[in-house]
Amino acid sequence: RMSTAAAPALNRETSRGVYADEQMESALAYFRARRTDKAEAIYKKVAKKDGRHAGAHHKLGLIARQNGVKERTVQLLIKAAKLDPQRPEILCDLGNALKALGRHKDAIKAENASTTNGNAPTSPTNL
Repeated sequence: RMSTAAAPALNRETSRGVYADEQMESALAYFRARRTDKAEAIYKKVAKKDGRHAGAHHKLGLIARQNGVKERTVQLLIKAAKLDPQRPEILCDLGNALKALGRHKDAIKAENASTTNGNAPTSPTNL
């Protein structure tokens, strides 16, 4: 009989990617259920554990936008875009956040960058 300690369990410290994925799925469920307080706490935990997790920073930026914290929104989305510049949805959200601050030239640059790979969720007419 195998002891519980020897059972092949997920080691969350050595499998950070799997752990982060599980946490991101949980946070997304809260986010979709409009429990942004719970989602935000989880996204912060993921971002703290893995400072290079673009998805966590992106979602924190979206929550900041919902909360009306425009400068923080831009900061978080810029960080997410630097971590993963190939994700058009991050660049598009950054463009919208910059537009909300009246930074139209920067918004257009972000929007143009989001359309260069052809997978952009919105078009430059969004600006």
